[in-house]
Amino acid sequence: TAATIYINGSVDATGTQSAGTVATSTDPLQVGFVNVTGANSHFNGTIDEVAVYDTALTSAKVRGRGSVGLSSSVMM
Repeated sequence: TAATIYINGSVDATGTQSAGTVATSTDPLQVGFVNVTGANSHFNGTIDEVAVYDTALTSAKVRGRGSVGLSSSVMM
């Protein structure tokens, strides 16, 4: 599985995962915090306009979102 991270509509990082399992949890999604035994840590900064989608977006759609920002009409 491949993943791409975009910042302000531009590719910042890419990576792949070829083996392993997807972690499952009943815990709520946390943005800006890692909950790992012995290493809990909060992000020291500002996180703005987080979006979670139920499908992969094309590069063009990500760039479009970066240029106009998010709105209440964004499908999640």
